[in-house]
Amino acid sequence: MPTLYITEPGATVRLRSESLEVTVPEEAMENAIEAKQANLPPRQVELHRLELVALVGRAHITSEAMLARFARALHTAIKKGRGAHTFSPREKVPRRGG
Repeated sequence: MPTLYITEPGATVRLRSESLEVTVPEEAMENAIEAKQANLPPRQVELHRLELVALVGRAHITSEAMLARFARALHTAIKKGRGAHTFSPREKVPRRGG
């Protein structure tokens, strides 16, 4: 299953045309370059290439990116602290007060 894992604290996933764009705070990029780490996420990934987007820790996703992944039936897993939730495109979103 093609998966995009976002683990860098402060990273943000945004929708850009038909792709998800990942931005990482400048400080994190500089630290990774100095340490010669190659595990930073790609800057853009076309939506049709993915089945799952996984956000871990303090990574963020914009509402536009969330809506795009729902429209394309992508799963999204979010893990914060000890809890985790997976949003499935087939899952009904509960309504408040109704």
